[in-house]
This record gives sequence, C-alpha cells and structure tokens, in this order.
Amino acid sequence: MLSNHDARPGRRGDSGLALIATLWVMAVLSVLATEYLYMVHLDTRMAENVVDRTQLEYAAKAGIARFTRVLADDDVAFDSASEGWAETIEGELEDPTVLTKTYAYEVTATDESALVDVNVADADLVTGLLGLTAALEEERATIAQAIVDARPFRSPGDVARAEGMTADILYGGDQVEGDEQATPLINLITVYAVDKNVQSGGEDRTNINDADADALVQGLTGQDGQELLSQQEAEAITAQRDEEEYDSLGDLMDIPAISQSVLDDVRDRLSTEDNDDNDDDRTNINSASAEELGEVDGLDEGTGEAIVRHRDDNGDYGSVDDIRDAMLFNRDDMKWVVDKATVVGEDTLRGLVNINTASQDILALLPGMDAGKAQAIIDRRESAPQDAPPSDEPQESPFKNVGELLDVEQIDDDTYKQLVNSITYRAQVFRVRANGLTPEGQPVARIAAVLDRSGGGIETRYWLTN
Repeated sequence: MLSNHDARPGRRGDSGLALIATLWVMAVLSVLATEYLYMVHLDTRMAENVVDRTQLEYAAKAGIARFTRVLADDDVAFDSASEGWAETIEGELEDPTVLTKTYAYEVTATDESALVDVNVADADLVTGLLGLTAALEEERATIAQAIVDARPFRSPGDVARAEGMTADILYGGDQVEGDEQATPLINLITVYAVDKNVQSGGEDRTNINDADADALVQGLTGQDGQELLSQQEAEAITAQRDEEEYDSLGDLMDIPAISQSVLDDVRDRLSTEDNDDNDDDRTNINSASAEELGEVDGLDEGTGEAIVRHRDDNGDYGSVDDIRDAMLFNRDDMKWVVDKATVVGEDTLRGLVNINTASQDILALLPGMDAGKAQAIIDRRESAPQDAPPSDEPQESPFKNVGELLDVEQIDDDTYKQLVNSITYRAQVFRVRANGLTPEGQPVARIAAVLDRSGGGIETRYWLTN
C-alpha cells in the first residue's frame, strides 16, 4: 500500500509539465500578440501612406490648377520657351487639418506644337522622325507608311499599334545604328497640336480662296494697316484662283501682278522700246514710271509699281508678255501679308510646328529645311533684339509671326514657300507634368495632363494619375 509520501514525486512531475505547457502557451500568445501589434503597425503605416499619397496627389492637382492660372494670364500673341508657362512651377499645399503641415509640388510644361503631329504628318516626315530613333534604316519607310495607314491615333502611345513598331523605337532601348544616342519616338510626336486660324492680334484672317477683291484689298494690308493692294492687284488674286485654288500661303509669292486677261487687254498699248513715231502712243515698260504705267488704260498704279519693281530687280523686259513675271508680293510684302491670310475656312489648324519652341532636329525635318537652316532659325530666336539695351540677363527675339522668318537670311524664297504652311509661332496645347513631393523631394504622386486653350477656355484632353 502506497503512502501519501510515496505519491508526491508523481505530482511534482505533473506540475512541471503544466508549467512547461503554460510557458509554451504564453510564448505562443506573446508571438501572436507581437505579430498582431506588428500588423496593426503596418496597417497604420499603410493608412498613413495612403493618406499622404492622397494629399500629395491633391498637391499635384493644385500645381496643375496653378499652371492654368499662368495660362490664363499669358499673352497669346506668340509663344516661346522663355515665357512664364515654360518655367518650372514650385509650391506647397497646406494641410487643412494640421496647420503646420504642407505638401510640396512641382509642375513642368512643354509645347505640343514643338513636336510632330503623327495624325497630320506625311510619310516622308515620319520617315525622317524614325531616323532619329532606334529604327533600322531599311525599315523606316515601311514603318512610316504603317503609321500613316493606322491613324488616327488617340494618344502618342497609341502609335504602338502600327505594324512594325517596337518598344525600343517608341520608348527607347538599345542603340541599333550609328554613334548618336537614339531618341524615343514618344518624345518627338504628338496628336494634339493645334493653332487658332487668326492673326497674332486675334483678328480674323482673310481667306484668299473665297474673298472678293474688295475684301482682299481691306484684309491684306501692309505695315500699320496701310493699303498694300490696288483693286486690279486684288483682282489678279481672284483671277489666279479661278484657274486653280490656292493650296498654300506660299502661293502668294507666285501670283502675277497682272492677270492674263488684263495683259491681253493692254498688250497693244505697251512696248519694250521708245518709238519716234508720233502715231505710236504705246508706253515703254522699260522706261516708264509707275505713275505713267498706271495711266495706261487697263492698268492702275499698283500694277505699275509691280512692273517697275520687277524691272529694277531683274533688268529690262524682253517682251510685253514678260510683265507677267512681275509678282504681286515681294519678300518685304510677305512679311506683313502672310499672317493676315489663310487658304482654309476652319477655325483651327492642325499639326503646325512652333518655330519658337521646336528643336533643331524637328525643324530640320520640315519641308525645304536642313540642319543649317534649322540652326539659323534657332540662332535668330535666341539672339537679343537689335534695339535692346545691354543686359546681364539672357535676351531673346522670338518670332512674332511667320512673316518674320523672312528676316532669316538662310530662309530663301523657295524654302519659305515649302515651309510656311507647316509652321506657327504660337502654343495652344501643353503637355503638363505635375509631381507631389515627399519632404525629401521625391516624387510620389504623378499626374500627366494635356491642356488645350485653343477654344473659349482651357480644355483637358488627356489626364493620367500614377
């Protein structure tokens, strides 16, 4: 028979096991509690991060709102990369719940008209653009035609669906050919470029394809609005378009000052030499003044001035019919006339490249252009105005209309005729990037937007938050 004393060792063993079990349970509970607290901490941090990111996103939106105010105050007569809209905007958004807390943002903007609109550009221009990218030379023309065939595109990135397009070409990648660094196509193209079809001051332009002679006289004026065309010269414009509609503003430089019908009417009243025959009252086009020519029945002083101007520049006429070589507008006239004229009736013009903001690479690819002419344009727009006083600050001379391009010596008449319908001097659509910044200056919330002011207000044409 066992005594109580003999049973005690077993009970002590049970107690030890219970203690060990208890310790294990406490350890497990401690681990679970620690894990729970850690998860709570993570959830709290995640919630705080979500709040911070949301606040930074609002800060980025505030940056874009501030940019729209800059646009509202901008002078739209012309636009260059030295204006307020092109400067980086930095600011802070105050936290409405914590008075001492702010959220920083920065905003940058570029002109969409500094790029090539792939919804408008012809295959040759797109081929030239691909020459700046990683596209193989033998494939560029094929890919360019595929891009033309696949349009319209809704965004620059939509070009990815064109047959033959690759990520390396569109977004950049390994260099395929040449020593120069390839440019991603996405950095060269747009689908948003547009400009208002108005003069630099906002006045309506005169459509030379439908305006009558009176409207042409009143609309196509010279410096300070002085009358430039006579009635007969205006009728020469309408007579020329009756034969063929004007396709380009460059056609203005090829309009004879005397229409064929006028020449047929006055031919017998003109000669190319003096005649001693008293019965010969013909006027010598090689010696008569503009006033004398204007007195010829069938001519006016405006056409007389054109005849004399051509004679002074090119020598005597060989025949009366040669007065058709006297053009209506010379280079100086075009500087004032071209911004007042249009060849289409639309309110806006698509795909024009801004000569005040486009890069040398882009300018060199435009019709009639090369690298030297492109650099000449850049040198002109970046030079100080001739009448500007000395200054330590950078000074520039942006083009205030496309007529001023004729002041660039390297832009000859033939180049200008090819180029003028492809260019503008204004920016209407902007690619805007806004970042909400951490206290360390790291971008967290990013917004990419495209803003268009070509209408009555500012329209958002693209918006992406990431």
